[in-house]
Amino acid sequence: EGVGISTTNGRINVRAITAYAIKLATSNGSIGGSVCGRREDYRISSRTSNGKNSLGSTDSGARTLDVSTSNAGIDIDFEG
Repeated sequence: EGVGISTTNGRINVRAITAYAIKLATSNGSIGGSVCGRREDYRISSRTSNGKNSLGSTDSGARTLDVSTSNAGIDIDFEG
């Protein structure tokens, strides 16, 4: 159903992760990789305080993708 990954002072890198609800959170580390499905499949909430963010936010989709970090970037691709 859901997947949650969190760390402090470390990078999170996922490949082809799939779940109804995905939460990725770190501080002082980047978040990258890919999730299964199309961007339109997800209600997206993403934030970083000091880095590039490829996700943004959306209010549609049956699945949820919540991604947050500080002092680093977010670069998540969709496979589907």
